This record gives sequence, structure tokens and C-alpha cells, in this order.
Amino acid sequence: MATPAQEPLPPSRHWPEAALIFVVAGLLLWLMAGNLFILGLDEGIYFDGGLRILHGQVPYRDFFVLTGPGSYWLEAAAFRLFGVTLAAGRVVMVLDVALLTAVVFWLAAQLTRRNVALATAFIFFAFETGLSFRLYANHRWDSSALAMLGVAFAFKAAAPSSHRRLACLAGGFFVAAAAWCTPPVILLVVALGLWLLVSREGRGMIPAFILGICLCSLPAGAVLAYEHALVPMLHSMTWNLRHYAAANEVYYGYGALPGWSGWSTVFSVKHGVKMLLLRLLDYFLALLPPGLPLLVYLMWLLRTRRGVSKLNPELPRVLWLLIASAALLLSTYPRWSADELMFVTPVFYVLAAYLLERLSTRRWRLAVGATSLTLAAVTLAVSASGLTREPSLRTRVGVVRAVPQDQQLILALDRSIPPGASLFVDPYLPVVYFLTGGVNPTRYDFLQPGMMSARDEAAAWRELERRPPKWVVYFQFPAATFFAIWPHANPRQPALEALNAWLHRHYHLVKLIDHPVTEFAVLERNSQLPNR
Repeated sequence: MATPAQEPLPPSRHWPEAALIFVVAGLLLWLMAGNLFILGLDEGIYFDGGLRILHGQVPYRDFFVLTGPGSYWLEAAAFRLFGVTLAAGRVVMVLDVALLTAVVFWLAAQLTRRNVALATAFIFFAFETGLSFRLYANHRWDSSALAMLGVAFAFKAAAPSSHRRLACLAGGFFVAAAAWCTPPVILLVVALGLWLLVSREGRGMIPAFILGICLCSLPAGAVLAYEHALVPMLHSMTWNLRHYAAANEVYYGYGALPGWSGWSTVFSVKHGVKMLLLRLLDYFLALLPPGLPLLVYLMWLLRTRRGVSKLNPELPRVLWLLIASAALLLSTYPRWSADELMFVTPVFYVLAAYLLERLSTRRWRLAVGATSLTLAAVTLAVSASGLTREPSLRTRVGVVRAVPQDQQLILALDRSIPPGASLFVDPYLPVVYFLTGGVNPTRYDFLQPGMMSARDEAAAWRELERRPPKWVVYFQFPAATFFAIWPHANPRQPALEALNAWLHRHYHLVKLIDHPVTEFAVLERNSQLPNR
């Protein structure tokens, strides 16, 4: 006979709570990171791409796109609705994390008690936002939120209900939308389709699932075809197969121990006990994304060796979550780094809560639960206090908060480059286009040495010669930094020497900007090189 702990409430009873969690998580994250400037390589790609779309350009056809078009469309919509500000650009990310938190709660509530589901959602939010360097616009946030929403609808479709086909249609729609943001997430589409095919109850829902995929994909494909971008998108996907995988491949969990230099450094109290505790917390948060999936699979294997009859009637839907988790995990390949794995951990929080609740003793549950909640509370307190104390600065993209060294960079760029001026950033910091309002004369928001082909370098060079920009922001990647980010980048690939030599031949230095990351050089076009 099932105990009360084994009888989750009906799904309909959890939607109001999930909606409230969505609102609370969104508001809290907005206060923490809504206008917090984070100097990173990737966010500017989606900001500048969204602005290009607002100005009439088309992904793939008019500018280089490495992923799906979905995230660019979302950023363009945010800028159109709320204006061109950093805060507007962060709206999508905030909604993504809030949605993930609500879905984690809802799924956990189907498999465990309500208080366990609430704790799981809180722990997820605290640990996920504790990695503050990832709290910016990124296609992985978009695809993760849409994929988890699709997983939730598929989960609902697997339960006896009068709305199963509608739920399955919604599941197909949202997992397809996730793939339009991050194409490798198509593995989740395949996994869900196979699950329906082999499931006796699911075969009748395959038409609804396919219809959901079509309702998302046909309009998206039609828009690209109308804009003459569908074939360029296919070329972009083949480019990824030839160039992206080799340059970005890392081993599973790469970068999980930032700044690692031995155990003696980890436990050093040279800078005080407080710094030791903060350093240990950082290591824990960095190890969590690669460690949690392995822990969940290990727990499952250990328990299934004793037989699965002791689980519960929810076993088929739990198996679906396991299949979905594997598909999402594989979708991060070849960049299996710790920070990329962070985006696919939401489903593992649900599975961990289920396994802990169903397959462990009460004493063990209390110990793990209390420890996790304590760590989550400390993490949220530390991250919230750290993220909200940065000083504010009025910029061309609204009021932003930033650390002092980033404020100095923003102010120096603002003083050096007039708004709307033609600008080229070499090689890889597209957020500068967004901060300054600079107009890039090429189709490339970034040029990654070791990944871009000789044809890409030549194409960028031709565009620069045809329309030489008035300004160039140049910086040199330190070799240690470059190979720390892309350890398998091919050193024989073009390192952009020819293009950089052309820039230094036709441009002169007007300002050097010191920054802890590297030194930035603002270059101005020589008078003998007119803008054509």
C-alpha cells in the first residue's frame, strides 16, 4: 500500500504554485542581474544579431550565425518591445531561468511531495544563479527553457488525461522551438518521438506530436525561405560540422575546477577563513553541473540492480525523464565543459529529488536535504549580495551596473567611439558593438582564431577593404587564455595575421584601455584610406 509520501497531488493542483514560482524567481533574478554588465565573449553575439534584425538584416543571409535563429529572433523582439538597453536584452534570459525554476518545481511535484518539490526548485535556482558569470543572454538558456517546457508537456501526456493529445502537441512544439535555438537539441525531438513509438499508449499521440513540430518549424522555415536565408542556414550547419566541432571539443566536465593548482591551494587559509569558504563554494558550484548527471545515473544503476519493482507506478514517466536527460546531455557535445553542462542540469535536479525521495531512508533524506538547503541558502545570499552591490553607470544602453574595471572600459569606449560610427572589433568581443552603437561593415560579429577558415578570413578582409570602418577596437588574446577556452583549437588554422596586418597598416592608435583581462586598443582609420 502506498504511503502518503508516494502519492503526489494531481497535476492540475500544481499549476498555480508553478506560476507563482515563475513570477518570484523572475523578479528576484531581475533584481540580481537584469542590468548587470558581464564582460563575456558570447552575449554580444545575440545582442548585435538582434539589432541587425531590427535594422532589416537577416540571419545567415546577411550576418554569420553559428546556432539556430531562434535566440536572435527573441532578442530582436525584446529590443523592439522594450528598447535597446542592456536590461531589455536580459529580459529573455530572466524569463528563461524563471521558467526553468517553475518547470523544475512542477515536474518534481508530480513525483514527490510538494515540500520536496519546493525545496528542489529553490536549490535549483540558488545553484544555477550562483554561477553568475553565466547570467547573460545565450542560446543555451533559451533552448534549455523551451526544451524543459516540452519535456513537462510530454510528461503530462504520459499520464491518463483527457488532454493528452493537446499536451503531446505542445510538447512537440516546444522541443522543436528549442532546436531552432540550439540545433543539437534535435536529439530531444528524436528521443521523444522514439519514446512515443515504443510506448503502447504513446503511439496514438504521434500525429499530435508531429503536428506540434510542424506548427513550430513550418512557419520558422517559411520565414527563412521568404527572406532567402534557408539555404544559407543549411550551409551554416555544414560549416559547423567542418569547423566548430574540432575547435570546441573538450572532455566531459572541462573547466570544473577554475584556477586549480593543487589541493594545498584549495584548503589554504592564507587569505582568511572567509575566503577559504567562498573558494570551496565556488568549486562546489563549478563541479555541480558535470557531477550531478553522473550522480543521478549512478543512483539509478545502484537501485535498479536490486530490481525496479520497488519504485512506483510512475516508472514509465521517470524512464522518459531519464531518456530526455541523456538526449539533453548529448546535445552539449562536443563542448562538454562544466559551464555548458550547467544549461542541461534542470532535469537532473528533478531526477535527483525523485531518487532521493523514493529510494533512500528517511534519515538519509533528511541529511541530504538539510545540507542541500543550507548550501543553497548560503549560495543565494552570497550571489545576491555580490550581484546587487555593483555601482550604477548611465550608458548608451541604459543604466547598467558593473565592476569598476568594466565601468572604466565602458566609459573609455563611450568617449572614443561616436554613436552610430562604423566599427570593427577584432577578433572577438561583439558586445562592444552593442555598447557603442557601432555599425559593423562585415557579416562577422566575431572571428575566432583556430576555428574560422581561410575563406572566412578572406571574406571579412574583402568586406573591410570595400567599406573600411572609421574605428577598430583591437585586443590580443593572451595565449594562455585562448587555449584555456579552446584547448583543441588548431594552431595551423588562420590566426588572422594577414587581416590584422592590414588593419595595423591602415589604422593608427588613438587610445589604449587597460583592463585586467587584456589591453584594448582603439584604432582610427588613416586619412589616405577613404570610406567607400
